[in-house]
Amino acid sequence: MEDLYNSLSNPNVIALIVSSAIFIVTVALISFRLINFVITCVLLFFAIASGLAIANNDIVRGYFNKQHNSSDQATPTTKDSKQLSDASESKLEAIRERLEIMFQQLVEVLSNHASDHKEEQEKAQHLKTTIENVLDELDQQKIQLQELLEEQ
Repeated sequence: MEDLYNSLSNPNVIALIVSSAIFIVTVALISFRLINFVITCVLLFFAIASGLAIANNDIVRGYFNKQHNSSDQATPTTKDSKQLSDASESKLEAIRERLEIMFQQLVEVLSNHASDHKEEQEKAQHLKTTIENVLDELDQQKIQLQELLEEQ
């Protein structure tokens, strides 16, 4: 039981569980057509971002502590902790760059989807007006046919 607890308390395992849970819920919602494409992309992006944040909890926590300590002018760091801070900062910067790239890709996908959606709406509107015109012509022909029948 202790081995199970130790393995589940690993940040990478927790990140995998949380990301998988968000992914499974997203797939379930999209399969029942309860959410659209945009919300699906946002949820999947959130699953990846939360997984990265949980897996790198020590880096994120160190980053926020560093900001808090720098505002309080806390005690100076030692050489080892400075090296650790530099390594954490470089990892955090790499994560930030990956998240920025993913966010840019998400924005690109969403903008492409929005333009596709707008084109579909325009096509649907054109189809609707065409159908209305055909129905109007049909009504006029029906009236003309009734007039012809009444004349005979």
